[in-house]
Amino acid sequence: MLKTLTSRGLARSSSLASTSSKLFLPSTSAFARRSITSSLPRHDKAQPTARELIAAKAKAFELKYGDKLKKKAQEEGVTSLEELKEKKKALPEKPLVEKSPIFSVDSASTTPSPSTGSSSSRPERRRSSSSPITPLSSILNLPPLLSSPHPFSTISTLWQTLHASKYITNPNRFLSATIPSETYSTMHSLARKHPQFVLPLPREGGGQEFFFLQWAFYEHGESTVIFTSLEEYKLKQGYARPFLTLTHWTDLVEEEPSSSSPETSSEEQGGAVLMRGEITSTTPPKVAVKLPNGAGEVTPPLDQKERYLLGMSDAQLLLLGLQRFYNLEGSGEAADREERRRVLEGFTKGTWEAREWEGLKGLAVGSLSGLV
Repeated sequence: MLKTLTSRGLARSSSLASTSSKLFLPSTSAFARRSITSSLPRHDKAQPTARELIAAKAKAFELKYGDKLKKKAQEEGVTSLEELKEKKKALPEKPLVEKSPIFSVDSASTTPSPSTGSSSSRPERRRSSSSPITPLSSILNLPPLLSSPHPFSTISTLWQTLHASKYITNPNRFLSATIPSETYSTMHSLARKHPQFVLPLPREGGGQEFFFLQWAFYEHGESTVIFTSLEEYKLKQGYARPFLTLTHWTDLVEEEPSSSSPETSSEEQGGAVLMRGEITSTTPPKVAVKLPNGAGEVTPPLDQKERYLLGMSDAQLLLLGLQRFYNLEGSGEAADREERRRVLEGFTKGTWEAREWEGLKGLAVGSLSGLV
């Protein structure tokens, strides 16, 4: 790059040098010399020091706001401005933003806040630095939730409320779910046996588009599921774009399930697994992009509409298909469950035939295929 710019840069600098003198008026005349020198600061008088300037500004401030400061001093029960300053210094600093009891204020912070709960509170889990999963503590303030068992319905409501606020700013990007720990354990065990699968999405005219999914497993039973277009996966393999990414957090799963209330169903005992789905955005970041060769910069419009690789309705259908194939016990009639198990095992073994591909849409989305 340096080689290609050397001759061009020299030519350009020489042309600028030839024209630069035309940008400034000659200063050979006496009038020009007088006009230039008269605008320079005079140094024949002693200049004030920095300390003197600060003292002068402080005095001017007190003269301007003296009455208000004296009134404030009387309200605080002191007799002078110096005592008022010392009293203000002694007060603890108040945070700019009050921290919510549940939701974390700083989403980038992963430092757990000290727990004030009882001795039965559970410690936050430590993750290895190699884990790609964002800690749940950066999304929720975990100590209040870990200090004592919380009903499944309470956790579910908190998780839905959090994503309802995100829906206002990003209505087509996030989806969420709260999964009973027993249900997730069943799905997790089956996914270990069948970590890859394909799901269809219905398209206009009765067609369908297939999406390839792959599970990944991490410590403490956490997992992710990544969806990508099957056609793109065939072409790019591991470099295919993720259209939808699901993350499962197990921080709120109870190691020893506590005694449940009569209103709590058996499947809701033992805590909850929190799931968040994120659809990949194709909108470029709203920052200024510098053009090459110093040609300026381009700033995208602030009201630019967000675009995503997948629509929200398509993402919900993929989530439904995932649930029907990996949570067999809670998906439909016994005959359908056995057929889904056979299809899932056949994909892993590589024994699929044409009828599996043709019947996949009915098993994955069923009657909902006509709604999209």
